[in-house]
Formats: sequence, structure tokens, C-alpha cells
Amino acid sequence: MATQLARPTWRIVAQTVTGAAHDRAALPNQDAHGWFPEAGAGPPAILAVADGHGSAKSFRSDIGSQEAVAAALERLGALLQGQAPEVNSLSSVKRVAEEHLPQSLVQAWRERVEAHLARHPIAEADWDRLVQKDGPAARSLVAQEPLLAYGATILAVLVTEDFILYLQLGDGDILVVAEDGATTRPFARDERLIANETTSLCSRDAWREVRVRLVPLAHNPPAMILISTDGYANSFRSEEDFLRLGPDYLHLVRAEGLERVAQDLRGFLDDASRKGSGDDITLGIIARAESRGDVALAGPPAPDERRAAAGEQGLRMLQARQERVEERLAALQRQVIVAVGALAIVVLGALAVILVVIMQPPPEEEPRGASPTPSFERAGPPPASSPPETPATGDRE
Repeated sequence: MATQLARPTWRIVAQTVTGAAHDRAALPNQDAHGWFPEAGAGPPAILAVADGHGSAKSFRSDIGSQEAVAAALERLGALLQGQAPEVNSLSSVKRVAEEHLPQSLVQAWRERVEAHLARHPIAEADWDRLVQKDGPAARSLVAQEPLLAYGATILAVLVTEDFILYLQLGDGDILVVAEDGATTRPFARDERLIANETTSLCSRDAWREVRVRLVPLAHNPPAMILISTDGYANSFRSEEDFLRLGPDYLHLVRAEGLERVAQDLRGFLDDASRKGSGDDITLGIIARAESRGDVALAGPPAPDERRAAAGEQGLRMLQARQERVEERLAALQRQVIVAVGALAIVVLGALAVILVVIMQPPPEEEPRGASPTPSFERAGPPPASSPPETPATGDRE
């Protein structure tokens, strides 16, 4: 009986949590995620993750992120099903993906949010809140560019039997984890995305900022792909610490199984937000398992190893959080030292003035009973008048 060749099976799980800071401010979760097929198993498989901006001007970004996920699933599904022209080889798929997918995706998102805006015009109460937070200029800007209210970023991965397609617009992270745990990015970091700045679906010519990469699966397919919004990376002290999530999650999945990890994701992400960024966090995992028929070649659960790995991850996040607290305390101490020094200078100056006054000898008093010596002007000719002074003159500038 011939042995059936091993074929890869890809499984998807994902979770999102509202950021600790958003909970305190009673703000909604502005992240969104979705996948295809609904069963979360492929190939083919698509996972999309979006992050609404959350600024005062993007007060509908939770809707914008949901529509971004829907648009990504729609357009990648169309590419997958061959509805785009000339999709019959890897080279043609790559060409269509690079030349047509960015514009198609952005257009699909714009149509969706414009339809939402038509159904739900911006209420006067929303305008009032915007003016209160950001001033009248913000209202004028959004009135001219209403899609700003829906601003969001998008990350997506399409996995087939032949290739993986990565897509990114804006901040957030896609991590590719090899069999040995080595973790890389399909795209170089965009150095423009600093602090709260990001490219966005709501930007003019947003399609020009969409990055697409197609990687054939002929050799060495990844063991796992992680997709997360920027709230996760911002919970770590450094890029190196964040990239350690790759081998950590790979170890957890192999030790305990993807389903158990999926159950624990909410706790992991809540912990990261509370101890780290305070932002909404979404994490999606696409994990590969070699299988023959329906039998996955996964090892048995190992709870002790799993708990150790989870504890190590939590410890790193806690250490990163502690370092940020220590940095803030150090900055506060420096401010206190400067303020105390300034106060000391003022106090010493006041004491010096008081000492000068105290040490000054009292004025001499005239003897009692003595008559003051009268003084008289001697009569004489009036003083000669002096010639008037000649005023000084200078060149005009």
C-alpha cells in the first residue's frame, strides 16, 4: 500500500481585547479581525487584522477597522478564486497582487465606509464632542474629508498550497516563525511610523502605501505566522523582546495544542495591555501542522512546559513594564531636584537680603538739645550762564 505524502494543514485562531486605557476611558475596542474559511482550517486560508486610529478625528475608527477586515477578506478571496484577470500562475498572481490588489482593496474599503456614512450621517453630538476634544479646526477637516472619521490600518495573510501572500498598510506586525523558532518579518520596518504616526486607509492615494509580498511554498514553509496590532509590540521594551514571541508561541502550540493556546490568548493579551501599552491588542495565529489524512502530527500536551513558557513571556512583559516605571520615576526625581534647587536659590537669596539688613549699622543720631547749624548762601553776582550744549549728531542708519 502506497504511503500518502504528508501535506500541510493550516489552522487559524485569533483573539482581541480592549485596552486597559480604553476600558478606563469607556472607549470601544477599535481593533477588528476575521478569517476565511469560517472553520479556520485550510489551505486556502485568509486572516485579516485591522486597527482603528482612535484619535479624536477618527471617532468611527472601530467601524473603519471592521470594514477594513471585510474588504481584505473580499479582495483576497477574489484573488484566490481567480476572479481577477489572468490568475493562472504564480507570476501572474504576483503581478495582479502587486499591481491591482492595493487599489482594489482601498476602493473596496472606501465604498464600504461611504455606504455606512450614507446610512448613518454624523450626528451633531459627534461634531460637538470632536470640537470639545480637538477644536473647530478638527471639525472643518473631518467635514472636508469625512473618511478620516473611519481611519484604520490593515494587515492580511493569504495561505494557499503554492504560496503565501502578505499584505500591510500602516503599523502593526506580521511575524514569520520558522521550524527552529527563528522569527523574521516579511516587510522591513517603515521608519516613518513613529509615535502615533501611521499610514492609513483614509489617506489620499492610500493604495500607494499598501505593501504586498508573495512567497512561493516550494521549500521550507514557515511553522507559524503571527499577526498583531501595534498595541502588542508597544508592550515590550525592545524589538528583540517582541520577536521572542515567535519561538514562545511556537513552543506553546507544540506543547499544548492550538486549541488550548486559543483559550488562553485573552489572558495573555489582557496581561500585556495592563502591564504594557494600555492599548487594544489583537493577535492572530496561522499555524501549520503536517498531517496524513485527518491525523495531525502534533505532540502530546505538556502543561508544565507550557506554563513555564507562558511564565517566561509574562515575566519579560513585567520587566519591560517595570523598566518603564523606573524611567518615569527617574525623570520625576530629576524634575524634583531641579525644582528644589531653584527653591533653595530663592530662599538663600532672601536670607542674604535679610542678613544685609540686619548687619547694617544704625544711622547716627544728633546730640539732644543741639541746634542745627544754619546755613546761608553768600550773596554775590549771579553765576555766568553756560553756553548751550551742542547736541551730538550721528549718521542715519
